[in-house]
Formats: sequence, C-alpha cells, structure tokens
Amino acid sequence: MNRPYVIPIFIPHLGCPHQCVYCNQNTITGVKSHIDLAKIKAEINFFLTRKRHPKRQEVQIAFYGGSFTALQSDLRKSLLDLAYTYVKKGLVDLIRLSTRPDAIDEERLKELKAYGVQIIELGVQSLDDQVLALAKRGHTAKDVYQASRLIKKMGFSLGWQLMPGLPGETKASLQKTIEAVVHWQPDFVRIYPTLVIKGTVLARWWKEGRYKPLSLEKAIEICKDMFICFETAGIKVIRMGLQPTQSLLTPGHILAGPWHPAFGELVKGAIYLEKIKDILRTHFSGSKKICIYVSPAMVSQIVGQKRCNLLALKRLFPDQRIALTPDLMLKKGKIKIKDETKSLIFD
Repeated sequence: MNRPYVIPIFIPHLGCPHQCVYCNQNTITGVKSHIDLAKIKAEINFFLTRKRHPKRQEVQIAFYGGSFTALQSDLRKSLLDLAYTYVKKGLVDLIRLSTRPDAIDEERLKELKAYGVQIIELGVQSLDDQVLALAKRGHTAKDVYQASRLIKKMGFSLGWQLMPGLPGETKASLQKTIEAVVHWQPDFVRIYPTLVIKGTVLARWWKEGRYKPLSLEKAIEICKDMFICFETAGIKVIRMGLQPTQSLLTPGHILAGPWHPAFGELVKGAIYLEKIKDILRTHFSGSKKICIYVSPAMVSQIVGQKRCNLLALKRLFPDQRIALTPDLMLKKGKIKIKDETKSLIFD
C-alpha cells in the first residue's frame, strides 16, 4: 500500500483541557496556540502546488496536536468547513485528525463523518491507569476502550499513539499496554518514546532526579519488540520517534531522553540485525563466506548507524566472511543470503 500525501495542520494545545507532564506542543510542533484560517488556507494551497512522489496519489489534510474534538464547536466547524472545501473540489481525498479519548462521543463523530473525516488518532500513550495518572493525562484506559469501540462502530479508521518510557512505567505496565493494543486491534499505531522537553513538568522532575528517561539503546530495544509484536498481529506501525521540526531541534529544547532524528531507522536496523542473526545461526552456521543481498532501499538499515550492524555481525560470526551487496532485483523487505553451496531468500 502506497503512503498518502499528508498536508499537516498543527493546532497545539487548543481544545486540550489538561497539561500533561511531558507536553510542550509549541516546542514539539513549532506552532503557537493560535488559529489563523487564512494562514491555514495558504498552507494547504502551498502543499497542493508542491511536487510530490507519483506513488503518493491519496491526498489527506491532517489536523495534528491539541485535541480536535474538544475544540469549541464554532472553531471546530470552521476548520472542518475549510478542509472540506478541498474535499468537495476533489483536491483532497480525506481528512484525518488526532484527539483525546475522553473527547469522543456519537454526536461529534457524526459531525466528523459529515465533513469527510475518515481517520481518527487517539492519544493513548499508556493503558496503565497509574501511568496515565502520573502523566496527568486526565483520562483512563477505560476511556480509550470506549472511544475506540465507538470510532470503529461508526466506520472510521482508528490509530493509537503510544509513549513508552513515561514516569511510573514498568516492564509489566508496558506489557499490559502492548497486550491491549493487540487485543483492540487499532488500524495503525505511532510510537513516540518519551522525551524531556524544556518548559515541562517532566523537565523539572528530571532536574530534581525524580524521573529517569530511557536511554537511546533501551528505547530502540523496546520499540523493536513493540514493532515486531504489532506487525505480527497485523497492526501497522506508521511512525517511531517524533518528527524533527526546526523548533524541536533548537539547541536546549530537548533536555534528555532517547532522541535521534532517524529513530525509526535505528529501530528497523535493529530488527533486521536480529533477523539476520537468526538466519545465519539457523541456515549458515557452517559457512565460511556469506553474502547478504538486499534492495538498495534497505542498505542503510542493514548496515546500521556508523556500520554498527555489520560490525556486530562480524563480532558474532568471527570465523565467517560477511559481505553486503545491493540487489536491484530484490523487493524491499526481502533478504537473500548466499554461501558456497546455497542461496536462500527470506521475507
């Protein structure tokens, strides 16, 4: 399935009745808490004139940040009216938005349906009530389940946003969240490991020694396991790690935590490394010379940051010569491994 062409419209904090301990959306998105419909219209027009990849045929307007369904009714309808104008003209295929689980009811969903909204993402973060309370989310896991049930019942595509590494999270509570995701089967998830952002309650806790963020290595390991679990269950993981923005990347805004501008690539690289290790142990343990073939689009993930994956393979298999070669004939996701006597292809 080809990725859509998304026109992002950020509405940080607007509609949100709570200030979560980790949240400073003006920093994360680089957008102040003010709506200017004329500027939004100009931004949509700009995105529509940009050259895009020919495979990205489906065009979406996406309202991110804040809590869209908790906005005041007149502001919510003004934004929907503007976006729906492009849907009616055939310039945009659908509208998507993100919101809070406790800001969903049948009346608001009927309104969204009338305006061409097809995808709703819920800021779930965790499904452990103690973790949610510590994060000052203002909702419970039950709210997530009720909202998800109603969203699915009314025919919307459902996404969940998750935040491993929140204060109070344990291995058991994270596992509880993972099992709930698999049980409830959202159509897709985003995984954003918790960062310590300047100007947040979490920043103060970190400075006081009350909160210890995940290391980059631990976050990669956790997200690798989540990715494998969700994809195996048929749940698409569409993003891992926050989207880099100019404001987010300003020196001093990210104080601590597992930040990397290519975090998702690091996780996928870790997944491929584990997969290749298992293949070599199972099928090529006695081989002396091994060549790994992959699509050119996968080379950077297989090699890893600063060649870390290749170096790890050479440490694990010191008696074997291992080489990596791009293969234009292989589809992305396929791995061909060849030794002196055999050649095998793996998904």
